[in-house]
Amino acid sequence: MLLHLLTIFVCLTIFICLTIFICLTKILSALTVTYKLAWPKDFATYSKGTGKVVNLEMFSLLAISSCSLSVPFTDRFLLQMLTPPFFAMAVFLAWLTMRCCGSKVTEIIQARSRQSQKIIMLLIQLMYPKLATRTFQVFRCQDIKHVGLVLDQDFSFKCWEGAHMFYATIALVAVFVYLIGVPLFTFVVLYCNRHRLHTAAVEQKFGDL
Repeated sequence: MLLHLLTIFVCLTIFICLTIFICLTKILSALTVTYKLAWPKDFATYSKGTGKVVNLEMFSLLAISSCSLSVPFTDRFLLQMLTPPFFAMAVFLAWLTMRCCGSKVTEIIQARSRQSQKIIMLLIQLMYPKLATRTFQVFRCQDIKHVGLVLDQDFSFKCWEGAHMFYATIALVAVFVYLIGVPLFTFVVLYCNRHRLHTAAVEQKFGDL
């Protein structure tokens, strides 16, 4: 009994420390993107590198090993917006495979369903800060003399003209779907279960919120 409690305590401690580490790393990775300052070179490199890992920027990781594999900003934006549905679809297909080929016991099926939901919610929460950063970068423009407003991340795009309007429209949709939708979903779930938050069933299903 004592060994079991000690194991639970150690696991919780590791989980809490890991959560704090990920949150701090996300904050550090956002500093160099949000504030255009003369950051020390080593810190800027560390911030960008760790940011790609903790924010699950799978395709941007290609640029770390080779400049020839670097992805343009507009492509990174689109890939970042499509990553949550891809992850959700992958988890759903894994759940569907286990449902069809695995155990038919009701309790096991329900446990796997809860686990799949928790994985999807955790992944979206991990990606949320970068989704917000990448979305607002589409609206950040600079006024260049004799040129006009250009996209801060790619000077080849003139703001609110041509191709930029296409990406700005997608970013606006992302604001409502991700930036507003995710917190709103969290609020609705917690509010609807406000009288049962400490029950085992709710903690197992929505404990990550």
